[in-house]
Amino acid sequence: MRPDETLAAWGERLGMPALRFDGRGAAMLKIGNGRLLGLERGDADVLVYLAEPLGYDAGTALVQAFKHAHFSRHGDVPVQVATREQQGERSLLALVRISHDDFTVLRLEQTVDHLSRWFTTLHDD
Repeated sequence: MRPDETLAAWGERLGMPALRFDGRGAAMLKIGNGRLLGLERGDADVLVYLAEPLGYDAGTALVQAFKHAHFSRHGDVPVQVATREQQGERSLLALVRISHDDFTVLRLEQTVDHLSRWFTTLHDD
């Protein structure tokens, strides 16, 4: 299944049959806790990320996130950390890359769950 077909099938499962990548290869959904779920289709992989607004203590939050993302803590699913500013608001991103060949509905669901748990444990540390 191609990434476009996978995203459409996942959208159907969520009750959002119109879920598609836009002309730039991106799809975004607002989810609970003020978070944003983003997907960006690249040439060889799909970037799946959760974004959470950064507060006033962004420096401390970033250091904590970098430590939390260390490879020794999360086994087979490496999480990368980044920041993004949109409309004057900075956000912390936790992201996972999935190759086109591995981008299935099941893998997408598992990745979204993994990133949600990653943020939960980040705040619990």
